[in-house]
Amino acid sequence: MERATGGQPYQSTGCSVQPVETPAEDPLHDERDLPPTLSEIGINYAQSSRWQAIASLPEEVFASFPKTRNVFGMVEKLCKVCEKPVPRPRRGPVGDYCGRACKQKAYRLRELDRKRRLLSQRPG
Repeated sequence: MERATGGQPYQSTGCSVQPVETPAEDPLHDERDLPPTLSEIGINYAQSSRWQAIASLPEEVFASFPKTRNVFGMVEKLCKVCEKPVPRPRRGPVGDYCGRACKQKAYRLRELDRKRRLLSQRPG
């Protein structure tokens, strides 16, 4: 997206009787050609800065971060299996799975993967 140019749309002498130029005389001052400002879109400066920093990350680095979701300003961690929100425990760190079924499914998948690797390494 193009950035808004900002600044004064036209120069003035400080006298309202005879300004140097008016917006109608300025060929560069056409409101239809200007991209929307952050405030017109409803984005504040901190959000814009954070999202630009995230967008500048390489794809591999971005994919390595845990998946989260922002709900009412609170970041929720998403389950590694089903991508549903992980409930917050009363104390201690937030787990990786939303419940026992997802934890068991992840364990079974890890075990299958381990067995496949062992079978592929076995001679002959």
